[in-house]
Amino acid sequence: DQQPYIYFLFADNQKDLQEFVNKRLEELQKDGTLAKLAEKFLGNKDYIPTKDALKVPSKK
Repeated sequence: DQQPYIYFLFADNQKDLQEFVNKRLEELQKDGTLAKLAEKFLGNKDYIPTKDALKVPSKK
């Protein structure tokens, strides 16, 4: 039941890079590229997080 996701860590001064990566991941998720890459290199597209799991944490 556990999903082996990879998380990116950014320093506080890397807001631009974080926004770029988050936007690009969302685009790759939407157009199906993440699923294709997972299928090709991992043998199963179930290794990618669902759209709901791709939420950017916010500061409280």
